[in-house]
Amino acid sequence: MTTLVPESPVELRTNSTEMQSPPFDYYLFAATFVLAAGGIAMVFDTTYPQVGSGALLAQSQAYFAVKQAIGVVAGFGAMAFFARLPIARLMQFVRPAALIAWVALLFVFVPHIGHTVNDAARWVGPAGAEFQPAECAKLIMLLFVVSEVCNPEPKRGRWVYAYIGIPVLANELLICLLKRQVNAFGVVLMVASVGLLVLARMVQQPIRPGTKQAVPTLPRIAIALTAVVICLRLIEQEPDLGTAAVLLAAVYCVLVAARVAWRTLAMVALVTVIAFASATVGYTHRRSRIETWLHPSANASGDGYQVWQSVRAVGSGYIFGRGVGLGLGKYFIPQADTDFAFATIGEELGLCGSVALLALFGLVIFRGMIIAERAGNLRSQLLAVGITSLIGWQAIINIGVATDTIPNTGVPMPFLSFGLTTLITTMAGIGILLRIGLESPRSKLAVGAPVKP
Repeated sequence: MTTLVPESPVELRTNSTEMQSPPFDYYLFAATFVLAAGGIAMVFDTTYPQVGSGALLAQSQAYFAVKQAIGVVAGFGAMAFFARLPIARLMQFVRPAALIAWVALLFVFVPHIGHTVNDAARWVGPAGAEFQPAECAKLIMLLFVVSEVCNPEPKRGRWVYAYIGIPVLANELLICLLKRQVNAFGVVLMVASVGLLVLARMVQQPIRPGTKQAVPTLPRIAIALTAVVICLRLIEQEPDLGTAAVLLAAVYCVLVAARVAWRTLAMVALVTVIAFASATVGYTHRRSRIETWLHPSANASGDGYQVWQSVRAVGSGYIFGRGVGLGLGKYFIPQADTDFAFATIGEELGLCGSVALLALFGLVIFRGMIIAERAGNLRSQLLAVGITSLIGWQAIINIGVATDTIPNTGVPMPFLSFGLTTLITTMAGIGILLRIGLESPRSKLAVGAPVKP
């Protein structure tokens, strides 16, 4: 007769801990809720002076705020959806989504499909229901990069050249066909593609059966970067160099977190500097923005009017601000509800309100990195790092532009700027972060075990 030996208290405690589900990250959710709710109030505050005149003569003062509220509701729906969708299931749709994002980015240049506002072709869709493919492409490209970087299957032989060369050439030909022009950035892109070919060629070594491949492999990195370059090229042609910079910075953070060799990171950084320099030289308005950044007071009534008024608005807020709704900068600053939302925050809420806003974004970034550190596998960890970096860099660039710390570039403030596409996409990213946290092993939350590939 077999005698059953009762488990020790330590074993019982360990088993019960492993069976418990990881806790929901209420800190991240609360910070997102406060930012999204504050975004509705901020949009109303910065847009009601625009309503009642011109094309918006018949609209109520809450016209844009109502649209932002609809975006918040849709954003929470997207957050709930992705928070319930397993990461493994999500990654199965990455490649089809990347293809759809590429086609959507091409559609912005197609007449009667894409819409041009202020000489920028960034919108697609029927009137009243436009969306920005570039905002969706940022998140999708991050998913694609993580998917490729974490794929242990090596790519060898001539297929590497097809993966890299053919898409880049096809993309460039389509851009030339749709826009009927070629600039210096296109030439630099060809040079970059040759560099990626050399990078892939470096690892064309025979692999013996049974040899375990390191993650990430250089051919997979080359394929991921090729997709990013194609996406960046289309976004840059809209033109929207700010969004391209945010995406590239987030991708670079993913590569650093993946412990890619420093030689590869140095090559990527060198190509990035050359490409952005060429993209700046190729456009007159970009050169003008850099000159304005270097000499803001000299262009205060010209190209630097927007930035100069923003800096004055932020400075006039002092410690406690003028008061909610009492700011004057929103009457003079173009795009006060999007690219220069921080100017109104600094003016009406002052230094205290600005610090509180930075604290909220700091909490989002901190919780995102905590989720990344506790992730159950390398893929989830890199995905958490990428999404957190995407939100963080976008906020940093927006604040930097509003305070004239960096040259002017059109990047909206996450959660607070008017724009349904960027709002819903950002909240969908938060949902993915919450899902990664829910999939983290309970034991890792307690002891912080190392992450396994």
